[in-house]
Amino acid sequence: MYEWHETKYQNHGFPFQFNSPSDSLFTGIDWNEYNKDYEAFQKTNYFSDEFLARHRQIAMSIDSSVRQASAEWRNAKDGVPIWDVNADVWCNCQDHSDNYWERLVISDFKYNNETVSFNWIWGIEEGVDPPMKYKMRARKLNNTWKVSYMEGFDSYGTVADYNKQIKRMENLAE
Repeated sequence: MYEWHETKYQNHGFPFQFNSPSDSLFTGIDWNEYNKDYEAFQKTNYFSDEFLARHRQIAMSIDSSVRQASAEWRNAKDGVPIWDVNADVWCNCQDHSDNYWERLVISDFKYNNETVSFNWIWGIEEGVDPPMKYKMRARKLNNTWKVSYMEGFDSYGTVADYNKQIKRMENLAE
């Protein structure tokens, strides 16, 4: 899955919609681009319906929140918008070594019926202290293990979370 993500898929976020290519204000999620990404996820057979539903819910929350926000919050030229994450949610990191998926070590493995939870760790060989640790879950469906949870996607919020964040930042500015 990680090799696919880094070499074939390489999208790290949710695509924003702009009224025109030269516009700096985004208006929500670009659903045409998002649906292409969603289809790419489905075709891999790596992800459970649970993961895919959560991913779509994140996109819908971002879209709703962006549409409610004033223009001052939606300017792509003002840095990282609140609906984006400063790290790659696929690894909860900003930097990683080449081909890191070849050095992932599984730890804290727990099996319960047709579900597993585990952490993957990387950076041990590179001397990262402490090594990167990332929570995952997978579910066995039709004799195939599929990712059902990835910790990094917890970085995204609900519409209420984004509204609170905007309000908090507005209050700080006053």
